[in-house]
Amino acid sequence: MTNLVGLQLNESHSSVDFQSIADAGADFVTIYIGGQQQDGKPEFISPTVFADMVQRAYDAGLIIGVRFDLWVGYWLQTNRTMADVEKMTDSQHPIISQLISLLRYKAISFLSIGVYEMSLSTSAGEVTDSWLAFALRDVVDRLERLQRIGTLLPFKIGVYSRENFTAKYPSLDTFVASRPDLYIHAPKWIKLSAPTSPLTTDPPLPSNQPVFPTLRDLITRYVIMATPPKPFGWSDKRAKEWSFWDLGTQEFLLNGEKVVAGYEMYNGTRENFNAEINPRIKPTPIPPAEPEPTPEPEPDTLKQILGELQAIRQILSERL
Repeated sequence: MTNLVGLQLNESHSSVDFQSIADAGADFVTIYIGGQQQDGKPEFISPTVFADMVQRAYDAGLIIGVRFDLWVGYWLQTNRTMADVEKMTDSQHPIISQLISLLRYKAISFLSIGVYEMSLSTSAGEVTDSWLAFALRDVVDRLERLQRIGTLLPFKIGVYSRENFTAKYPSLDTFVASRPDLYIHAPKWIKLSAPTSPLTTDPPLPSNQPVFPTLRDLITRYVIMATPPKPFGWSDKRAKEWSFWDLGTQEFLLNGEKVVAGYEMYNGTRENFNAEINPRIKPTPIPPAEPEPTPEPEPDTLKQILGELQAIRQILSERL
């Protein structure tokens, strides 16, 4: 398989063993950091939990991405106009301010902004096509500016959505099409198909008990028996293709424990990934150089030195 694979995790996976994920063959993790409605405001992951997950994933050598959902309906629910949002400073912005707090100084390589049905949730008015496009542009522009001025470290930005959603909102689709630098992250949930040769356990499980694959088995032996998701936001400026595929949750064993987590794939080789994402990876330590051995003196050189010492000794004895 040439495609890179990864897991989509969230706050409930805060104690997962990232080193075991890397050892099983995963290339990256996408950490879902929130953004959906909670008590009338966008709610995000605990900064402490997130920082710990990022550090441990980075130490394990994994590439780290994040995804959050853009709740556009919040602006209508709080009686804000587009002009109101544009006038906000980053510290006043309820989404950007939390993203700064979470992402600042973190080793993040990519960030997916979710725009789909949850974005429309509101108790006031209707989230229109123009609002969706405006809200996405507002967040993208602010994040890019924060990277330029050094508030946030550089990371690649993309859009998480579905073709059958964006097709209903032409302004949203047109904005994405006008920005070929934004990668496409598309969900299409399936269950990976088991290999033809059965999985085994030691000791064997009862015949009526399900056998879950290890994460390594899931990555190396299971196959995708489904057509990929349809891309969205394409035009003559962008190839009609997706970059990340969210295949939905899968069940597997990690260190003998059952884990339920999202499974994702990158559409391309590592060279493609490096060129598009420019990932931030922990450098491989360079082992210290072995000291050069001290050469043994040649036999003739040693005789010469001994002779010179003998002559010096003779001169000193005569003077004394």
